[in-house]
Amino acid sequence: MKFSGWSVDSGRSTYAGIQLKRARPAPPDTVVNRDNNYRDTSSFGDKAVGTYYFHYSNLNGQDSVSAYLTVNSVAVRY
Repeated sequence: MKFSGWSVDSGRSTYAGIQLKRARPAPPDTVVNRDNNYRDTSSFGDKAVGTYYFHYSNLNGQDSVSAYLTVNSVAVRY
């Protein structure tokens, strides 16, 4: 996954904490990998067949995110 052109609505941003989650029939969904994206590429490795999605979990390591993350484009390769 690669972010292009991202910003936050308040404060300075160094990195965004991203989680790769696997959707399950019954909640909660499983976090299968985490990465800090420094306005570039996040790699989550090979995963088993399934339904996955990305979750924005923190900004600069702060879990209580009060800033909105805006990303112009997201490219995913598999």
